This record gives sequence, C-alpha cells and structure tokens, in this order.
Amino acid sequence: MAGRLQRGTHDCLTAACATSLALWGRDPLAGGPPRYRTFTAAQRIIRAAGGILAWSRQTFEGAGMRLTDTPGPGDLALIETSRAKGGATYALCIGTGEYAAKATDGLAIVQGEIIGAWAWE
Repeated sequence: MAGRLQRGTHDCLTAACATSLALWGRDPLAGGPPRYRTFTAAQRIIRAAGGILAWSRQTFEGAGMRLTDTPGPGDLALIETSRAKGGATYALCIGTGEYAAKATDGLAIVQGEIIGAWAWE
C-alpha cells in the first residue's frame, strides 16, 4: 500500500487486493483487474456491473472469496468513508471497525460502515 495513488494500477482496489494476495497467497482479482486510468472510467465499469457492491460480489466471489458480515484481520472490505472520493474505498480489515486503506501518499487507517466484506474460503 506504500507509494503514490495511481488509478488502475495502485489505488484502493489494486492495493487492497495485492495485500490480500501477499497475506493469503490468493488473488481477489484472479479473473483479471478492471482496466481504467481515471476515477470516471472506474465509475463506468461499476455502473455497467449494476453498482459497486454488484461488481465486488461478482469479482471477489468469482475468485473464491465468500461474503461475510463479520470481517476479521486480513479480510477484504468495501467501506463507506468520507475520506474516499466517491464515498467508498476498498480496504483490509485490521480489527473490529478499523481498516487499512490506500491513501494518496501511502497507507491510512480508517473507520467506516461496511458495504460488503469478503473472506477466503
């Protein structure tokens, strides 16, 4: 999660998924990462999938993750937070109600309401 934010290659989605891969040896983006370079392009992909939760479920569950209401350390989460452009970010759970998320210049510890969370089966 270190380094500057770059849409499509080093952002909240790709950083959280790369960290999940490093922790668990399994890739949440096994089906291939979406191709975008701007926030607007990412939003087009999300809208075409029926929304961010629909895209997330299709992608992560397709990779072998299961939806969970109680994420634990290392689980992937989509959370609502005012710190994120668009109001939501992908992050990794580090404890109850706390998440590690990609920030503009590195890593941020954030809190937020869970939109969806996934654990490896």
